[in-house]
Amino acid sequence: MIKAILADSITLPTVPTRPGIALRIHDKSKLSSFINTTTSLFPLPSLKRVLKSEDVLLLVGGEAEIKRKSKDNELLEYLISLFGNIESDDIVSVSIPSSLPKTKLQNQNSPWPVSFHPDKQ
Repeated sequence: MIKAILADSITLPTVPTRPGIALRIHDKSKLSSFINTTTSLFPLPSLKRVLKSEDVLLLVGGEAEIKRKSKDNELLEYLISLFGNIESDDIVSVSIPSSLPKTKLQNQNSPWPVSFHPDKQ
Protein backbone atom coordinates (compact mmCIF):
# COMPACT_ATOMS: atom_id res chain seq x y z
CA MET A 1 0.00 0.00 0.00
CA ILE A 2 1.31 3.42 -0.93
CA LYS A 3 0.77 6.30 1.51
CA ALA A 4 1.07 9.90 0.44
CA ILE A 5 3.41 12.07 2.43
CA LEU A 6 2.03 15.56 2.75
CA ALA A 7 3.69 18.57 4.28
CA ASP A 8 2.34 19.99 7.54
CA SER A 9 1.42 23.16 5.64
CA ILE A 10 -1.29 21.10 3.91
CA THR A 11 -2.45 18.78 6.67
CA LEU A 12 -2.76 21.30 9.51
CA PRO A 13 -6.27 22.77 10.06
CA THR A 14 -4.90 26.32 10.40
CA VAL A 15 -2.29 28.46 8.67
CA PRO A 16 0.72 29.93 10.47
CA THR A 17 0.09 33.45 11.68
CA ARG A 18 2.03 36.60 12.49
CA PRO A 19 1.10 39.77 14.35
CA GLY A 20 -0.52 42.58 12.43
CA ILE A 21 -1.87 46.05 13.07
CA ALA A 22 -5.37 47.21 12.15
CA LEU A 23 -7.18 50.50 12.63
CA ARG A 24 -10.73 50.83 13.89
CA ILE A 25 -12.46 53.15 11.43
CA HIS A 26 -15.26 55.34 12.78
CA ASP A 27 -15.66 57.67 9.80
CA LYS A 28 -16.38 55.44 6.81
CA SER A 29 -15.94 58.37 4.41
CA LYS A 30 -12.18 58.20 5.09
CA LEU A 31 -11.96 54.47 4.40
CA SER A 32 -11.08 54.79 0.72
CA SER A 33 -8.17 57.17 1.31
CA PHE A 34 -6.91 55.00 4.18
CA ILE A 35 -7.00 51.93 1.92
CA ASN A 36 -4.99 53.78 -0.75
CA THR A 37 -2.39 54.80 1.84
CA THR A 38 -2.01 51.32 3.32
CA THR A 39 -1.92 49.61 -0.08
CA SER A 40 0.92 51.79 -1.32
CA LEU A 41 2.99 51.62 1.88
CA PHE A 42 2.31 48.06 3.05
CA PRO A 43 1.37 45.83 0.11
CA LEU A 44 -0.45 42.66 1.15
CA PRO A 45 -1.67 41.15 -2.12
CA SER A 46 -3.31 38.07 -0.66
CA LEU A 47 -5.06 39.59 2.36
CA LYS A 48 -8.29 41.52 2.31
CA ARG A 49 -7.90 44.98 3.79
CA VAL A 50 -11.25 45.49 5.51
CA LEU A 51 -12.95 43.32 8.11
CA LYS A 52 -16.50 44.33 8.96
CA SER A 53 -17.91 43.18 12.28
CA GLU A 54 -19.26 45.42 15.03
CA ASP A 55 -16.50 47.81 14.00
CA VAL A 56 -14.87 48.32 10.64
CA LEU A 57 -11.23 47.27 10.88
CA LEU A 58 -8.69 48.28 8.26
CA LEU A 59 -5.62 46.09 8.09
CA VAL A 60 -2.58 48.35 7.94
CA GLY A 61 0.03 45.60 7.66
CA GLY A 62 2.29 43.22 9.50
CA GLU A 63 3.58 44.55 12.80
CA ALA A 64 7.23 43.94 11.90
CA GLU A 65 6.95 45.84 8.60
CA ILE A 66 5.22 48.79 10.23
CA LYS A 67 7.81 49.01 13.00
CA ARG A 68 10.61 48.80 10.42
CA LYS A 69 9.15 51.72 8.42
CA SER A 70 8.40 53.82 11.50
CA LYS A 71 12.11 53.67 12.46
CA ASP A 72 12.52 55.26 15.91
CA ASN A 73 9.05 56.81 16.08
CA GLU A 74 6.43 55.47 18.41
CA LEU A 75 3.82 53.39 16.63
CA LEU A 76 1.00 55.83 17.46
CA GLU A 77 3.00 58.83 16.24
CA TYR A 78 3.87 57.05 13.00
CA LEU A 79 0.26 56.06 12.32
CA ILE A 80 -0.95 59.59 13.13
CA SER A 81 1.56 60.94 10.59
CA LEU A 82 0.03 58.61 7.98
CA PHE A 83 -3.67 58.80 8.80
CA GLY A 84 -4.17 62.03 10.70
CA ASN A 85 -6.16 62.20 13.91
CA ILE A 86 -6.50 58.68 15.34
CA GLU A 87 -6.74 57.63 18.96
CA SER A 88 -4.57 55.00 20.64
CA ASP A 89 -7.62 52.79 21.27
CA ASP A 90 -8.27 52.73 17.49
CA ILE A 91 -5.08 50.71 16.98
CA VAL A 92 -5.88 47.02 17.21
CA SER A 93 -3.45 44.10 17.30
CA VAL A 94 -4.65 41.32 15.05
CA SER A 95 -3.40 37.95 13.93
CA ILE A 96 -2.90 37.62 10.18
CA PRO A 97 -1.90 34.60 8.08
CA SER A 98 1.79 34.47 7.22
CA SER A 99 0.99 32.35 4.16
CA LEU A 100 -2.06 31.63 2.04
CA PRO A 101 -4.33 28.75 3.05
CA LYS A 102 -3.93 25.63 0.95
CA THR A 103 -7.19 23.88 1.88
CA LYS A 104 -10.79 24.94 2.44
CA LEU A 105 -10.49 24.03 6.13
CA GLN A 106 -7.48 26.31 6.54
CA ASN A 107 -9.38 29.10 4.79
CA GLN A 108 -12.37 28.66 7.12
CA ASN A 109 -10.07 28.80 10.15
CA SER A 110 -8.06 31.78 8.90
CA PRO A 111 -7.88 34.59 11.51
CA TRP A 112 -8.19 37.28 8.81
CA PRO A 113 -10.00 37.09 5.42
CA VAL A 114 -7.79 36.17 2.46
CA SER A 115 -8.23 35.85 -1.27
CA PHE A 116 -8.66 32.08 -1.46
CA HIS A 117 -9.16 30.09 -4.63
CA PRO A 118 -9.01 26.31 -4.08
CA ASP A 119 -7.09 24.18 -6.52
CA LYS A 120 -9.73 22.33 -8.55
CA GLN A 121 -7.35 19.61 -9.80
